[in-house]
Amino acid sequence: MPRSRRIPHLEYRRSGYVWRRRWPKSLSERWSDSEPSESAIEPNPLVFKSSRRESGPIGENPYSKLAFREAAIENPSKSGAASSRSNGGIPSLVFSLKTHAFSEAQELSIRLTALSNLTFHYIASTMTLTPAVVTHVLTTLVRFEIEAADRIRIQGDQRTPEAAEFALRRERALQETLRQALQLRNHEVARRPLQAVSQHLGIALPEDGDDWKSLAYEATRVLLDVSEERERRERGLFHEPSPYFSQGIGQTVQGIAPSAAVSVGIGQPALAMQVFANGQSPEFPGGDPVLPIAQTVSVSPKNFVVPEQVGSPAQSANSVMDGGVQSTSSDNQPLETHFASKRVLLKNCSEKTVAALNKGENITIDEAFDVYIELKLQGYGEEWDKLQKPDEKTGKKWKNSTEPAMLVAKNIWTDLLEHSPVGALSEETVLEQIPIIRELPTLHGKQADLTADEGYRALVKHANTKERIAMDRVERDLERKGVTDPVEIEMAKLKELIARIRGQTLFKHVRAANRIGKMLLSFGVISSNPFVGCTFTNKEEKRICATEEKIARQRWDDRKALLFQTPVFQGQTRNDADPLFWVPIMGFLQGVRSEEALQLGPKDFGSQNGISYMKIRNSEGNNVKSEAGERVLPIHPALIELGLMELVAQKDGEKRKRLFSGIKRGQTKNTYTELFTKEFTRYRQAHGVYWHGLDLHATRTTFHHDLMDLATPGYIRRALMGHEPLDEGERSYAQNGISLKTLCDCVSAVPFDPSLIISPVRDNPQSKTRIKAQKLGLRAI
Repeated sequence: MPRSRRIPHLEYRRSGYVWRRRWPKSLSERWSDSEPSESAIEPNPLVFKSSRRESGPIGENPYSKLAFREAAIENPSKSGAASSRSNGGIPSLVFSLKTHAFSEAQELSIRLTALSNLTFHYIASTMTLTPAVVTHVLTTLVRFEIEAADRIRIQGDQRTPEAAEFALRRERALQETLRQALQLRNHEVARRPLQAVSQHLGIALPEDGDDWKSLAYEATRVLLDVSEERERRERGLFHEPSPYFSQGIGQTVQGIAPSAAVSVGIGQPALAMQVFANGQSPEFPGGDPVLPIAQTVSVSPKNFVVPEQVGSPAQSANSVMDGGVQSTSSDNQPLETHFASKRVLLKNCSEKTVAALNKGENITIDEAFDVYIELKLQGYGEEWDKLQKPDEKTGKKWKNSTEPAMLVAKNIWTDLLEHSPVGALSEETVLEQIPIIRELPTLHGKQADLTADEGYRALVKHANTKERIAMDRVERDLERKGVTDPVEIEMAKLKELIARIRGQTLFKHVRAANRIGKMLLSFGVISSNPFVGCTFTNKEEKRICATEEKIARQRWDDRKALLFQTPVFQGQTRNDADPLFWVPIMGFLQGVRSEEALQLGPKDFGSQNGISYMKIRNSEGNNVKSEAGERVLPIHPALIELGLMELVAQKDGEKRKRLFSGIKRGQTKNTYTELFTKEFTRYRQAHGVYWHGLDLHATRTTFHHDLMDLATPGYIRRALMGHEPLDEGERSYAQNGISLKTLCDCVSAVPFDPSLIISPVRDNPQSKTRIKAQKLGLRAI
């Protein structure tokens, strides 16, 4: 095949340019010595994938994942004598560049060459331990520790309950030491066990460096897992039935997996029980008795199910374990192979949740989400590695604030992972789904033509197609109209873009999967968390957010005057207690959250030393965001001038529980804000005062900006806004809080002209003047 004389490793084939480079001979020999199997020269299915597979929106650019989606490794020994002579039997990396253009191929080839130089240099300078050696050392360590403990347990003499409890305490102390070593990154705790294993195997291990740290870290985790397994066996808890029991009832143990190792011990004839029962010598096909496996046997306890007894009732009656082997009683509980009962109260959970946990690694992603949601609704926190107590009120608060988003995340992950068992997922498979989530339309599920009826992959593909067609149509229309300005064409095409989910929404949906994985891992349901990569560092968050427009809430500027010229602020309220009038003004003048304002009642108002105030309380039926949200706020003089206290007295005389008694709670979050914010948005849109970022909560933002403009001290701003104290002085040495007089001075300094609006309560002369001016078509100044 022709090779470019100017660019190394660049070749031209009928399908286009390819980049081919041999493995360095030293690395190839090292790899072949440690892994003689063909896997060393075959492509890794998790890394080298065909680009023909549809994986979501990525793939529009043919070079977006070029280095990892079209790679292959040639095996010269299988490609003929000529090929073997050309490179001496050393495998090569081959990448299709998917182009016939030399300039594009040249650029890609130079990049791949530089990347491979760095990779080969890193391997040659750092990698002294091959994966095969690491696996051999750690698995040998596990087998030795488990088999040694089993041998001691089998041949040990009878012991007292105190001695048994001491052994359990010893294991727990060892586990705590190992966890502390992991937390402190202490690699020395694994040095002696690794040295003993390496001497036994005749393998020279590094004494320091990155390879040693990696090996020591994994060994520490292994020792922790071994200690937990020893503790379970000391208490008589085993992941699987005895092999003698399985063979005695004719059970074929299925689901072999390397996750649970069992040392069987002595090897006696498997049919010894049958010989003892009927006095006959069993016949074996090969002439030799079948012995149970005496080595470490890997059995997946999650897949083990005792089958129904086959045969006639007479045969069942003659069974050695008469009536003891099987039972059709519904009282029999399924085999528990997890620690969930030590973390939460499973008796409060549904049968569906218990059954899902007992499935072990076969639990599907949707079942795992259901378990998590049910436990959170009971009021559990995120510390799944500890025993927790449920709290009903905490569960209700989580339901109102977080459950809707968690249900959306469940639908997304369940569809993308196709209801797969969590134990069968790999980290690579999970990470492949994140770019698809990144491309979801903002209005998915809310717009008729952006539903996920056919799946989220199909939704993303549909959105991309719709977007491309719309942009092409706009460009053709402009060309027909004679528009040639590229800037105008570009701006017209950009208007057809379909908005995709924001970075914060992406973080929320992706991290939801990691929460599920952490819970299952802490419960012992799975051996590793495939969602460990579903998290974002601060740098990653900033990098993603930097690619999108900043639409954070902002301060109301001069457009506030336009808002106050709309009908509800000019005397056209529905009643005296119209929340469309009072709640935005409370946000501007008091800095209260909308829910805090909407749930105010007449009993929440009072007076002290001539200063009127309102109390934000987390009483029954109220919802305050945090403990710091409970506070006493002096009422702004402008609110008093507008007649707020008269409205309070009026509602108190009517025995009303709420100041705004006509509002309703939303069905999803069970809050007043859920419906009222939508009503306020519709009102602004209907009267031409809608601007993105200037919403109801932005009134509270404006209040905070006004306080900063007045150079209000931080501790006062936090007290007025309901934010957490910043230092120990605020938390521990301000029990009586800031005086109401001081707070009143700061609140009263916030500028506001009540003459700009007409109060629905007070009939003041200024209001009459404005009404008369409106009738005459004039503007009052």
